[in-house]
Amino acid sequence: MPGETVARRFFRRAFARFIAFAVLLTLILVGETLWLARENLKGELAIYQRTFEKALASALWSMDREKIESLANGIIEIPDIKAVRIYDPVDGRLIIQAGMPPKAGDNTRAALLHRFDVVQDEGFGREVVGVAEFHSSFGQVISLAVTKTSQNKLDVLKFLDFMFKPENYIKYIHMAPDGMLPTRSSIAESEAFMNDPKGIYKSYGAEKIKSIIYGLENIEKFGYVEGRVFPEMGKISGAFTIGNGIVMMFDNNATPDEVLTFWRDDIRKLIGR
Repeated sequence: MPGETVARRFFRRAFARFIAFAVLLTLILVGETLWLARENLKGELAIYQRTFEKALASALWSMDREKIESLANGIIEIPDIKAVRIYDPVDGRLIIQAGMPPKAGDNTRAALLHRFDVVQDEGFGREVVGVAEFHSSFGQVISLAVTKTSQNKLDVLKFLDFMFKPENYIKYIHMAPDGMLPTRSSIAESEAFMNDPKGIYKSYGAEKIKSIIYGLENIEKFGYVEGRVFPEMGKISGAFTIGNGIVMMFDNNATPDEVLTFWRDDIRKLIGR
């Protein structure tokens, strides 16, 4: 009937607009999440600077290469820091490098560079003894799900079914400026996914991209273990207890047992048990 045809046409237009709006809203939320992650990481890198600056300054002042190398190698053990470079402040000569900073041509929008002067304070004056760089990268796991309290579960499931169809999901992934990685293994193995317009995935290579994607299966996080959330981890991270223990090993030659004792006592003070 003519009325049914008009109604069906109207429904298709309304649904198409709904999908377009939902995709746009999702991209805005993803962008906001990535911006917040970048800003948080900047703050964490500044904390790492304050934590290691004194030890670095002491090692550079005496030009203790063994201690400089030990500190640099220890710093890149921090998950947020991928590489460290330290330069001579006078002639810019590279003193030491640990880890692998991004190369020219790599996707550097997902990378951060924290650069600062290493200052030695002898009490009678302050002197720049080096220039340090902390190279970092960041990412976020973004998920789409149906909440228990949703009043429109059927509509949400239809939308998710539409979004996760290969032809739509790959387009959605390719829309991200710096590239997103799929959560579906079938997409990870897809040539269509690897063939993004900007060539981001090809620059890494299929094997490396797959290793990153499948690595999420083994990812772990402090404060969330076997489905349980431990909010106390926020206090521990804010007090930088773990980082201070690492500094004790490098700056004060503390033994592992001494550091473990420090961590135990400090954490008990922070969480009250």
